[in-house]
Amino acid sequence: MFKVGEYCEDEAKSIASYLRDAGFKVDIKGLVVARTDFTACLQGKISEMKDRGKFSLKHECFLAAIKATVEKATTEEGFRDLFLTELDPDWRNTRDRLDLGKRSTEEMDEETRKNVGKSFAGYIVALDFAENVLNLNDITLVEPIGGRLDDPLVSIPVNPIDCSPDDTMLRERLDVDMKKEYEITIDESSAHLFRDIDEEF
Repeated sequence: MFKVGEYCEDEAKSIASYLRDAGFKVDIKGLVVARTDFTACLQGKISEMKDRGKFSLKHECFLAAIKATVEKATTEEGFRDLFLTELDPDWRNTRDRLDLGKRSTEEMDEETRKNVGKSFAGYIVALDFAENVLNLNDITLVEPIGGRLDDPLVSIPVNPIDCSPDDTMLRERLDVDMKKEYEITIDESSAHLFRDIDEEF
C-alpha cells in the first residue's frame, strides 16, 4: 500500500471519496497522534524575581494593569477587555486590523503587518502573565484584593538551558495533546491511475 497522507476526518472522507471515484482502491485507518509542547518558567515572589533581574519594566506595566482592572471586571472576558485597554487604549483597532472580514492582512504593507503582528503577540504574552498571576494568587474577579498584589507569586517563561536543573524556582511542564487523524493509503495495483487525477486536486 502507498501512503497518501494523514488528514482530519472531514478532509480524509473527501479525499478518499474523490480517489474512489477516480478508480483507486483506498483504505482509511484511524490514528491517535500525540503532539507534545515543553515549557519552562521561574515561579516565585516578585521580590525574588527582581533580585534575580527577571522582573522587567514590561512586567511592572502588566502588574499595574492587573491592579487597575481586577476589582472592576465581573467576567473573564470583561477582565481581558479592561486589562488590554489599560495597557493599550487602541488595542481594539489593532485587533480589527487582523480581522480578515474587515481588512485582509495582504492589503497591508510589510512594516504595518509586522507591527500589527508584534502588537498582537504582546497582548497574548500580557494576558498569559495576568491569568497566571490571578491563578497563582487565588484572586477572584470583583472581590477586594487587599495587599495580595503587593508582592504576589508570578511566573516568568525561561529557556531551561539557561537555568540550573536544581533551581528551586524552576518549573518545567510537558503538555501532550492527543488528536485523532486518518491515514489514507492506496493499493499499489491502482497507483498508475495517479496520472489521471485532476491537476487541481
